[in-house]
Amino acid sequence: MKTCPNVRSKESGAGLLVGGLMFSYATGSTVVSTSFGEGSIETSGLGLGLAATWYDNRRFYVDEQMTLASYTSDLTSDDGSLGTLAEGNSGTGLAVSIEAGQKFDLGTGMTVIPQAQLRLSSVGFEDFASEAHGEQVTFDDAASQQLRLGLEFAGRGPEARRLYGIANLFHEFDAGSEVSVAGAPLTTESEPWAVVGVGIGGNYGTRAMPHPLTSGSVEAIIEPDSQTDRTDDTWVIDNSAHGYAEALGLIWLERMDSCQSEVFDWIAPAFWNSGFASVALCSLIAINPHKSQRIFAEAFHDNPGCARVLTSCGFDYLGDAEFFLVPRNATVATWAYTLKVEE
Repeated sequence: MKTCPNVRSKESGAGLLVGGLMFSYATGSTVVSTSFGEGSIETSGLGLGLAATWYDNRRFYVDEQMTLASYTSDLTSDDGSLGTLAEGNSGTGLAVSIEAGQKFDLGTGMTVIPQAQLRLSSVGFEDFASEAHGEQVTFDDAASQQLRLGLEFAGRGPEARRLYGIANLFHEFDAGSEVSVAGAPLTTESEPWAVVGVGIGGNYGTRAMPHPLTSGSVEAIIEPDSQTDRTDDTWVIDNSAHGYAEALGLIWLERMDSCQSEVFDWIAPAFWNSGFASVALCSLIAINPHKSQRIFAEAFHDNPGCARVLTSCGFDYLGDAEFFLVPRNATVATWAYTLKVEE
């Protein structure tokens, strides 16, 4: 579980700076099996961190994070003669990360972001003596100096609002740990190079919204939001209680990083200029289900009504952009907007 309240931002002609605090709580369970027997380790931890991200107007960004965590572990052996090895063993961890990337447009809605990240971390636990036979267990601090080189890409497809993917290559400069049990050392080391992350995905949005919007299309848009690992949430704008026989449209929030979200909406043409979009958007902002500190949105240049909806709900103009619009099979100009959510 992770929260990041009290985000503060500062905008200038050069870009946007976002920063804040992070609080985290985590639990973990490890089962250990060897030829000598089995055991388990139960760990819980609390963390406090600082984060800051600079978004340059030239699409360059720098992200910095620092986290300090405190851990408590219980070590148990399934061997009846040993039982509990240690209870409430405490430890501390420190992690510092800096990441930078640059976004490039390749045309026809395709973008790539080469990025690099350096992450330094260490964790250590208190030494203890086994409660069963008194064997001394000594921990050397586990440390990692890791470099990540990544390539992130995104594009537009006929069946999804956004197609995206990322590939990462990691390098460990000097990672490992050592545990001594009754004087016998047990060491771990990491492979220096490994490709550990390659993936692609996609989801829907207004730029790829088919027209007319069929019931099958609505189901395809809503169905992914029933998954527990979803990145966005979708709501149907339903006014049937006031005599309307159909859904008026859709509105959804997509989670971004650093306690930010992006909002999208679609209103059936029969209900344009009726005020429904403004009511739905302002209500969603007031509820703020993602607990976002900043929300982003966009409006097409040829749809000033959408821009009025955004400004009426407190959004500020951020800049211009261009995107490939699937229904029109063309690149269109958009206005970008941002809203700082007041607590």
